[in-house]
Amino acid sequence: MSDSKPSSPRVDTRTRRIVLGSLWSIFLILGLPLWWYTTALERNPLPAQRIRQAKLDWKDVLAQEVQSQGNAFASPSSNYLNVELTV
Repeated sequence: MSDSKPSSPRVDTRTRRIVLGSLWSIFLILGLPLWWYTTALERNPLPAQRIRQAKLDWKDVLAQEVQSQGNAFASPSSNYLNVELTV
């Protein structure tokens, strides 16, 4: 018995390089722009006027809270009465 292996078709290295180059070129031509588009950040302008207004509104709300709460460390009963009177 002879141990002869079936002969496989020999693939030319030039053909392999052409196929590999074609696949990489397709990947770069299609994949790179798709990746660039899907990972791009949308840069919207900041709403500066709304931020300033919210900051001013927050100061007003905080000032009203401090006025209505009075001295929160006095005693629980006086704090409760203060809240009841100001509401």
